[in-house]
Amino acid sequence: MKRSGYIVIVIIVILAAVAVLYIHFSAEANDPKQKVPKAESAADIRPLVVKKLQQLVKDGSDGLYNLSVEKLEPDITHSQLDLINATLIPDTSALQKLNGLKKAPDDVYKISLDSLHINGITINDVIHSDNIQLDSIFLYNPVVEVYHDPKPYNAEQRKEDSSITLYQKVMKQVKSVSVNSIIVNHATLISKQAEEKNKTKTYEDVNASFSHLLIDSTTQFDKNRFLFAKEAELSFKNYVARTPDSLYFFKVGSVSVVATNHTMIAKDVSLVPRGNKEEFVKKLPYRDDRYDIHTPKVVLNNVDWWKLANHENLFAAEADVYDCVIKDYIDRSLPPPSNVNFDNFPSQLLLGVPLKIDVGKINLHQWKVEYEEYNPQVKKSSGIYFDNLNGTLENLTNVKSSINKNAHVSFSGSAMFMSKVETKCKFQFDLSKPKTADCSFDLQMGALNKTILNPFAEPLGFFKVKSGEMKEGTVHLEGNIYTMRCEILMLYNDLHLTPLKPEGDSSGNLKKKSVTSFIANTFFIKNNNPSKGEAPRNIDVVVQRDHHDHFFNFLWKSLLTGLVKTIGVPEKYANKNEGK
Repeated sequence: MKRSGYIVIVIIVILAAVAVLYIHFSAEANDPKQKVPKAESAADIRPLVVKKLQQLVKDGSDGLYNLSVEKLEPDITHSQLDLINATLIPDTSALQKLNGLKKAPDDVYKISLDSLHINGITINDVIHSDNIQLDSIFLYNPVVEVYHDPKPYNAEQRKEDSSITLYQKVMKQVKSVSVNSIIVNHATLISKQAEEKNKTKTYEDVNASFSHLLIDSTTQFDKNRFLFAKEAELSFKNYVARTPDSLYFFKVGSVSVVATNHTMIAKDVSLVPRGNKEEFVKKLPYRDDRYDIHTPKVVLNNVDWWKLANHENLFAAEADVYDCVIKDYIDRSLPPPSNVNFDNFPSQLLLGVPLKIDVGKINLHQWKVEYEEYNPQVKKSSGIYFDNLNGTLENLTNVKSSINKNAHVSFSGSAMFMSKVETKCKFQFDLSKPKTADCSFDLQMGALNKTILNPFAEPLGFFKVKSGEMKEGTVHLEGNIYTMRCEILMLYNDLHLTPLKPEGDSSGNLKKKSVTSFIANTFFIKNNNPSKGEAPRNIDVVVQRDHHDHFFNFLWKSLLTGLVKTIGVPEKYANKNEGK
């Protein structure tokens, strides 16, 4: 966002320079004191204006840029100017020379546009003024390409630039620029990174309108303005970027900004895996999650435009995310990873994001979260899901000053398990402890019966519920990246389980373990909680994280350990079932 903001200002300054030259040479052409032959009209000086403007661009960029203008149409009477098919192209030989002198910039631009219209220049003698005033500017089909290549010798300058405002960076020759309106139609912005050859960001069909734009010392800190404009609307479509591992595409259908209301709306936001499940799995060297995420609408309220424009930070008071669907798929036919870093908890990932994020509250509306797993022993997939998920996520931040004020990111909400069981959940992470990622989770569930449990218990856990019903369950998990403590209270009655095993052929069918079933139900399984005449069993266990456990695997393993201990099955079966 910072570089695209610079582009807007750079274009404005270039256009102002065009206006300056136009008025200056037009005045000379109509000044009787000037020795201009009568045959020379305003139209006759157009090549001279273009030539002078090209020289201005060349000199002002130390020879780096060449300007080309196919046609220049001035209207002196109405103080208007039109440029047709203008381009600003970098000179590669000049860039090499500047690099040899250690003077090349980090960002190189290539700009083209179909047409540019400037209207209503009001300064009588603008050539001697450092306050530029324009009525309106219209840009049609501009294409701006940015090539970002940070130079080591510019490190000190970048450090210095980080402490000054956008106004101070771009206003070198004039004190102020005032424009009543700027309209940009169907622009394309392309950003390329030298260090990442395959990483190109493209913003298509960018449309923008800016009203009452004022660039001067009084507006450089004005948070009520967006890129110096009192009123602004900005939109773009079809943003696509590839993730660093090339496994996913991040897509945004459209983004619109209403700066007056400090609101940003993004539609059709998605993280799309490259290829279907089978194609995706073939790209993986070991067992890993395949995510598929989509939300039709995200609304950010009270966005701090100045932080967004100056420092590539996303600061907002509140956000609303609607109808988000998150799918997680894992294929257990792949071998487990030999080692998984212990720094992949959600809070650690948030703290590692380069973009500074500080959103006070995020409201979740009608989300759905699905987990699906392929078991090669039964040759089928099964899973669980939570839908109708609504809640509030508070203090989503990786900014140190905000963490010092409030160290916890927390969530509280409700959902339906498998569309049938009411569920309430809470969690929080301690952002002040990035090395251990201290966290806690609370879950409350209503009644569960075998019709809900068996469709996923059989292929995933190799058991089915013959009879019994869970009346209610309460779980509290608390721990860090190394250990998790599970406190669980599950109330149920008349529980009988049937252990299963594969048929032993290629069918993938399961059959009953007759002897094991008899022993389990007779000697191990406690058929009721509470048992007759006893208080409810409230289980408390501590689980160690295995070296190849991912975050969700670790939570599931901790919960499963508490469950099997509640019903009386030896704790070793939690690890056995978890590994299936």
